[in-house]
Amino acid sequence: MLFDSGPISSHGIVRCPEDWQVTEPHGPGYSRIYHITGGGAIYRDAAGTHQLKPGHLYLFPENSAYQMRHNPADPLCCLYIHASLFPLVLHGMQELPVEPGHFLDHLLAAMADLIRSSDSLPLLQSLLTALIIWLSENIVLQQPRPEILQVLKYIQTNSRDTLTVSTLSQLVCWQKQYFIRQFRRETGITPHQYLLRYRLHQASLLLLQNIPVTEAARQSGFTDLKSFSKAFRTKYQIAPSRYPNYYRNIP
Repeated sequence: MLFDSGPISSHGIVRCPEDWQVTEPHGPGYSRIYHITGGGAIYRDAAGTHQLKPGHLYLFPENSAYQMRHNPADPLCCLYIHASLFPLVLHGMQELPVEPGHFLDHLLAAMADLIRSSDSLPLLQSLLTALIIWLSENIVLQQPRPEILQVLKYIQTNSRDTLTVSTLSQLVCWQKQYFIRQFRRETGITPHQYLLRYRLHQASLLLLQNIPVTEAARQSGFTDLKSFSKAFRTKYQIAPSRYPNYYRNIP
């Protein structure tokens, strides 16, 4: 199939500050991608605790809760990208060794060189697409069944419209409850949760472009500003109007 990675919302090469940590109680709505070059971190999710090590590529899920912390005395150093891996689905953290001289090593080196030099987002987007293709061919990531993929594409194309679970289930000619079960099996969350997280993430990207709150809500598919603000506060722990000043471009 034709791959087209989701937009990159954040990227860089950093040595994390002492107070760096990640807490995602519901899942961020995008994937974090880390190539760790120094230091390390502790990753925790429902499955347990895992030590993140240099010389590895890590992929973190969009729709699962997790936490990460590092040792300030040995801070995390990494190349990072925040983006959707659509149309592929990641149910849990994935760890891949980066062997010197292998394709993955060269691809990540190209990403790092690009970020350090021109920092061209369109070129970085192309390299991310190449990474997703490689991951899919090496069975690290898999796309959902065709019916669910059809619904995911429909949501992304029509997220501004009024969408209901009934509308989405009718799209693939499935009974509503069966559709909800299959959607959750493939993505890890319900259709309603997926749509809400997708819209909130789109709104956050618009707010970072200094789009007014009312317009960011409308363009993301929210018809009621009060419900948008409440949902945004629940997810990001801050009011939409304060988000651009609060946001830090770190892993």
